[in-house]
Amino acid sequence: MIKAAPISVHLLALVLMSSCGFFSNDIKQDGKLLARVGNKYLYSTDIQGAIPLGTDSLDSLTMVNKHVNNWVEKELILQKADLNLSSEQKDFTKQIEDYKNSLITYAYEQELIRQKLDTNVSDEEIDRYYKANPDNFQLKRYIVKVKMIKVDREAPKIGKVKDWVASEDPDDFARLEEYCLQFSSLCLLEDNWMFFDELTRLAPIRTIDVEQYLKNNKFVEIEGEQFLYFMYFYDYRLKNSLSPIELEYNRIKNVIVNKRKLLLLSNLRQDLQKEAMNNNMVEYFIK
Repeated sequence: MIKAAPISVHLLALVLMSSCGFFSNDIKQDGKLLARVGNKYLYSTDIQGAIPLGTDSLDSLTMVNKHVNNWVEKELILQKADLNLSSEQKDFTKQIEDYKNSLITYAYEQELIRQKLDTNVSDEEIDRYYKANPDNFQLKRYIVKVKMIKVDREAPKIGKVKDWVASEDPDDFARLEEYCLQFSSLCLLEDNWMFFDELTRLAPIRTIDVEQYLKNNKFVEIEGEQFLYFMYFYDYRLKNSLSPIELEYNRIKNVIVNKRKLLLLSNLRQDLQKEAMNNNMVEYFIK
């Protein structure tokens, strides 16, 4: 790596104060000279925004040296390339123009999308898409709805906790919620789908046949060295079965909105072409 000359703490102070115009009389208007590569110069004013306010002196000195060194490396490569490439090789006019046009087109289309794209998707639309495309929603992993609590082995009312977890009574659920706030280090009480392999990272579940495990277990109690785990499976779906619509809701919504966006852009191009043809702005000279 090419090393730039070390910058003194005094010079660093001048660099950091450059935004305030605090320079001695022998410093150029562009700031304190930090490095030169060929006929290119780097001044303190060129990097005055590179050091965050409040950075201590030693860290600032390190950051300035690194910035200067990077600049020297880039300039050496650039100047070497400039000497060794032909004029044709260095002519990027077409690429620059193409890139500029792509940016302009993209910016215009994004603004059009922002103004005109309807992103509201009804539950009915999502339901229709879900039912019309079942092959798109085949599960690749096992999923479960589970109520789970993790408690210390010495926690109070363990027997009650087991009953509350296994119960479907709303009053018992309320008691379990209150207990979780006081004694549990982990609670899953939301009625949401989750992947079974994610559950195994939260609780020491050991099984080589997930399908049989889910089919044969409604309430599960697991004893660890320090903790007890109580689980009650509300529901499950097997791998390669149809994924529930709740799990696919946001995905379907995004698909529908994206289809609308593509249609909007397609209609835009067609409308522009029709308008241009009607106004004699476009002519084709090929058969």
